[in-house]
Amino acid sequence: MRDREGEGLTTRMRKGFVQCPHCNAPATIRTSEWVNETVKDLYLICLNTDCGHTWKAQLAAVFTLSPSAIPNPQINLPMAPSDYVRRRYPESAREPGNDPGHDPRQIPMFG
Repeated sequence: MRDREGEGLTTRMRKGFVQCPHCNAPATIRTSEWVNETVKDLYLICLNTDCGHTWKAQLAAVFTLSPSAIPNPQINLPMAPSDYVRRRYPESAREPGNDPGHDPRQIPMFG
């Protein structure tokens, strides 16, 4: 089963991947409920039928990395701390031959 032209389900799942804390299998969000404007409760189920674990998790906005162009005045989300460093990937992981999602028909934009 394919989701987009040339892109398998595993690629799509990796982008929003949640795994079961017990068996490490993929899990899916069954339902969700807003707690407030920046926190949402998520209800998940493990896709491993032998496990079947269900649980509640929370998704929360922690801080702003780049301010909104249309800010909501009712939301007070602080800017990221000045010493915050986003996760960096090694150069080798960014090379076209090492990227499993790389399309060989595309021209590399950077070096």
